[in-house]
Amino acid sequence: MKLGGWARLGLVSTILWIGAVTMLVVAEYHPADAGSQSTFVNYVPVMEKNATVVNAATGKEEQMDIILNVPASPTVNWASVLQFLLVPIAIIWGVIPTISFLYRWIRAGFAERSP
Repeated sequence: MKLGGWARLGLVSTILWIGAVTMLVVAEYHPADAGSQSTFVNYVPVMEKNATVVNAATGKEEQMDIILNVPASPTVNWASVLQFLLVPIAIIWGVIPTISFLYRWIRAGFAERSP
């Protein structure tokens, strides 16, 4: 399959975009502080579900969810990552060829026909 100049440019741009978004997600994943929020990475506090806790006022044991005093674990917001990654690619690969086709089609409609 032979690619024209514009298709090659689009392919290289797409690969560079995927690499840039990947590097951005990795950069946000590692150095962020616990409790911070970013576009792609959220830090979720570590929680123990249904922990047995003694109520200080009544002395009775109760079941409740408690947040542990340990560093939060990072989670990647994949919906945001995929939206940020795929929407520009879809726009570029869908809209630009459509505009190009419409321009050529309209221009051909105004061209004089030779008998």
